[in-house]
Order: sequence, then C-alpha cells, then structure tokens
Amino acid sequence: MNVFEIINPEASYANQLAERFSMKGSLLAFPLDDTYEIIEVDAPKAFIGKKLGEINLPAEGDMFVVTILRQEEKTNFLGKTTVAKKSLGLVSNETIVRQGDVLVVFGKDSDLQDLCNG
Repeated sequence: MNVFEIINPEASYANQLAERFSMKGSLLAFPLDDTYEIIEVDAPKAFIGKKLGEINLPAEGDMFVVTILRQEEKTNFLGKTTVAKKSLGLVSNETIVRQGDVLVVFGKDSDLQDLCNG
C-alpha cells in the first residue's frame, strides 16, 4: 500500500489546543521542537504606539517578531464591510505596534512564556 504517514487531525488539533493553554495569553502556538516555537499573541499594552526597535525583547536574540497581523476593513461588491486580519509581511524595527495588533513571535519557550505573562 505504500502508506508512509497517517494523518490524525483530531490529535493534531488537541496538541495545538494543549500548547495554547500551556502558553497563557497566546492565541495560537506552533511548537517547532522542545526549545523553540512560534506564537500569536495580542500586542501587550506596553508595546502599543512603540516601534518594534524600541521594545525590550531579550537581548540574546532568541526571540523576534516575525510579522504583525493587523485588522483591515474590506468592502465587498455588495457594499458589506467586513474585518479580517492581514499580515504586514516582514516587519522592521521601524514598524509601529497598534492597538488590536496580533504579534507573530518566534523564540524560546521560556522567553515566550515571559512575554505572554507580561
């Protein structure tokens, strides 16, 4: 039969949900290995209005903002307005964090825990 992998979406989702609960404050967590993961987290109040370069992330360089998801209003051809998250793509130290932004952050689990806990 040449079956190389069995996909179990329920187990996969259960793992994601468990990871999300273990990382208080994160909206989504994607573990890469035992040390590193990528999370989505609401921008902390202390970050609002600041440039990414002004935010004090760990100096060791083991944590960085990959992108920002920002809400964007769109009007469809029927005139109905909807709100959806849109990635800013690659961000720089000059990118300003706004109210309602979701940060996509790569880093060590322990550093991300500190970020999520404020």
